[in-house]
Amino acid sequence: MAQQGELNEGPLKIIGAGFGRTGTLSIKMAFEKLGYKTHHAHDVLQEYPEQKEIFYDILSQPKQDRISKELWNKLLIKPYKYEATVDWPTSYYFDELLAQNPGAKIVLSVRDNGDKWWNSVNNTIWAKTKVMSEWPMRLLLYLVMPTKTRKGLLMAFNETVWFNPDTFDGKFDDKERSIKIYNDWIENVKRTIPSDK
Repeated sequence: MAQQGELNEGPLKIIGAGFGRTGTLSIKMAFEKLGYKTHHAHDVLQEYPEQKEIFYDILSQPKQDRISKELWNKLLIKPYKYEATVDWPTSYYFDELLAQNPGAKIVLSVRDNGDKWWNSVNNTIWAKTKVMSEWPMRLLLYLVMPTKTRKGLLMAFNETVWFNPDTFDGKFDDKERSIKIYNDWIENVKRTIPSDK
């Protein structure tokens, strides 16, 4: 791990901006081997289930408030002592994280090509998302999960990624459209992030 004072301001040193299924779990393991505690979707879904409520607290606020009040740092990054983030849902909010951690570097992970990426997502996390979005599972979640926890889960993944009009809008099955969104995301990150980042 880098020595105190070597890195710029903000608790995050590295912000992942790549979509899920672009090697994010391997990147998380590599960063952690280097000494950077790293946030990944697994943290929300398995490791720290209470983070679902934290995502509710953050994402229920307007974007400008999330940035100006440094909600990402105050509610998620600092309490868990994260120094890096990768994967959805945080990668979608890379710009907000960078605004709160201006000294961080951006890592944009990608697959060999959009077709391989789509197949990987379609056969794994999208398949699970579709099952979880069907009425029997939605009803089960409604009955067994506290409201704030359930809403945080839906905000972190469904509203951020799968059913967000700015991303897949519930139409991930449309392969050509989804690959275009994936490629557009990559180009947008490259265009948005300064070269020194």
